[in-house]
Amino acid sequence: MKYLMLGLSFMFCLPLFVSDAAAAELETTETRLDVVKISPPNAYEISWETTGGSGELFSDRLEESILFEDGILIDTMSRWREEDSTIARKKKVAGEGSSRYDAFSLHQWRPDEQSRRYAFSTDQLYMASSAHQNTYAFHHPVNEKEAEHKKALDHILNEQVQHQIHMYAQAFDLPRDITFYNWRDIFTNEAELSCSVEKLQTSAWSMYREAFLPRVKRKNAPDESPEGSSMPIIAVSDEHLHLFMVLEDNTPYQLRRPLSCH
Repeated sequence: MKYLMLGLSFMFCLPLFVSDAAAAELETTETRLDVVKISPPNAYEISWETTGGSGELFSDRLEESILFEDGILIDTMSRWREEDSTIARKKKVAGEGSSRYDAFSLHQWRPDEQSRRYAFSTDQLYMASSAHQNTYAFHHPVNEKEAEHKKALDHILNEQVQHQIHMYAQAFDLPRDITFYNWRDIFTNEAELSCSVEKLQTSAWSMYREAFLPRVKRKNAPDESPEGSSMPIIAVSDEHLHLFMVLEDNTPYQLRRPLSCH
């Protein structure tokens, strides 16, 4: 098994993938996280937005976004239109204490009847809080204090991911050639891949959206909400794409689909 868990670098409100054929057709693909209110001592409110827009109409327009707090899924939002030029979605999220927020969005449209296009965008927000200072927010550190805060939160989450990988290896009969990737690394183009980034992004998002986000299906148990589950870890073996999550009750969960990188 290979563990390719790379550093979590910041990429602010930029489209992460747009196919060359459609680059001129989608003018705006953006995800934004901003703090809008801080209530002492350590409560706050965050604005979470996704926008996909163009100067012309496209069919099959979809804006879909997922939000994680400290690596845990806390909310989703989506809007589909049979035809539209610009779709924007916005929510406010309450939080408390030091946390890292990660938002990922899919922007979908059809430039013609034969093709469907996708773009992805992301944003990341750090909230810092302690008994000795006022709560504040930053996207990427600009001083030593913020850098230390980012390092501490990232370290906790990276340790959490490594623990999850060992849990998956023990819980499932995994092929020896499997390689693990952090979800964020895939959607910020930070991972070195054997597959094309386009194929891996669209395949992973499609599987997560269709087979997990509506309801989590479990054997011998009622379906349940996906909220409270861990950020997916993506894995690629010789013939399959895997998604691994830890459910809210600490149960490891796997989705698998055929995938050819050749």
